[in-house]
Amino acid sequence: MTAIQSPLSTRTLPPPSIQFESEATRLIRQVSRLAALATSPETFVQSVAHEIATAPTTAEVSLTLRNPVTGEVWQASAQQSERATAEFSMDLEVRGVRYGRLDLRTTGAAAASLEVAQTLAEQLARYAELQAERTRYEQLIAFGRVSEQQLRRQKLVARASGILVAERGMSEFQAHSWIETEARRQRRSINAIAEQVIAESSQATWLRATA
Repeated sequence: MTAIQSPLSTRTLPPPSIQFESEATRLIRQVSRLAALATSPETFVQSVAHEIATAPTTAEVSLTLRNPVTGEVWQASAQQSERATAEFSMDLEVRGVRYGRLDLRTTGAAAASLEVAQTLAEQLARYAELQAERTRYEQLIAFGRVSEQQLRRQKLVARASGILVAERGMSEFQAHSWIETEARRQRRSINAIAEQVIAESSQATWLRATA
């Protein structure tokens, strides 16, 4: 892959730290967008690898995602430059379950690159976890083994996610991740967080209607 060079002169560029921070933010947001738009894990992996590889500070990227339920594995890699100042290899893991691996070589500052790599690894792991949960749920439905409690949780999370998408501009992937993060942060169940989102939305709607 041909290295991408900016047409701007060095005198018009922002300071490296600001430039890197801006690029990192754009990259992380783009991965979230790809997670929401991807039609399959295969296209998601390919799109993400391409997106990471085209970032100015990326030298090379290799990404592997796996679905522990089905055993399926998706891989993609891309190289922009042979030169690198930092290398990172991270297991994509959530609650002790491995969902793949991210190998990244960059030309940016090591500390900043590590932070970006960690954030990307977290995003990718959550995406893979969500895919695995969907597979499990589809299998339960197929075999008629969905309990009333499981069905209630799915409906609550789906409704709460829909509210977050509509009212806060999140993608479905971001909404699911937000609910799970809040559940861990507040040490509450996912059902409780979903119910809170629904209740707060209903209250806000009522206040607007009676104002």
